Amino acid sequence: DAFTCTCYMPEVGNEPQKGEILSWAESSAVVYANSVLGARCNRNSGIIELFGSIAGCVPEFGLLTDEGRKATWVVEVRTSRKPEAQVLGSAIGMKVLEDVPYIRGLDQWLGTELNDEAKAYLKDMGAATGAVGLYHVANLTPEACELGEALITENAQTYVIDDAELARVKASYPCIWKDANAAPKLCFVGCPHLSLAQLEQWTDQVQEGLKA
Repeated sequence: DAFTCTCYMPEVGNEPQKGEILSWAESSAVVYANSVLGARCNRNSGIIELFGSIAGCVPEFGLLTDEGRKATWVVEVRTSRKPEAQVLGSAIGMKVLEDVPYIRGLDQWLGTELNDEAKAYLKDMGAATGAVGLYHVANLTPEACELGEALITENAQTYVIDDAELARVKASYPCIWKDANAAPKLCFVGCPHLSLAQLEQWTDQVQEGLKA
């Protein structure tokens, strides 16, 4: 009864379980289901998603297989503070493209418990990774906790993300305003849609900002 790109939220009543096979097309939902929930889904086209929903099965390849879920990149997060989720996701996506990354060092900022705060961060990070359909976070995401570095392929490449690299990525974003000095009139928050905790946080911040 709901229409949302965050179709995996518990409030929607459609949260997949670890190992479940899905027929989804929404890119940020696919990467979240694969990575944070440990379900299995390829980045399907809308037509394959529709056929899968009708047939009740999908072609078995790619991220549905154990081999297809192994990481061909190791991403080393070596920042002095918690990275902005969207900037970190962009950096990872632009480097690994559609490959699977195994992310080390992020657990120092997120902890090792997959709680609501960590899930919200990973939701936003994953939505910014572009073509990435699955990532593993050491000591945090389900398969990384279960299998550890056995998920990393023998000839995996390494990408180090430090403060300077995040600054470089952020500075590379184009300015989309016709007048870079114009004052904004509207602000749109979301994409993917916010979690309940994020909605409450934004509401508090906006109200405090208006009072100030």
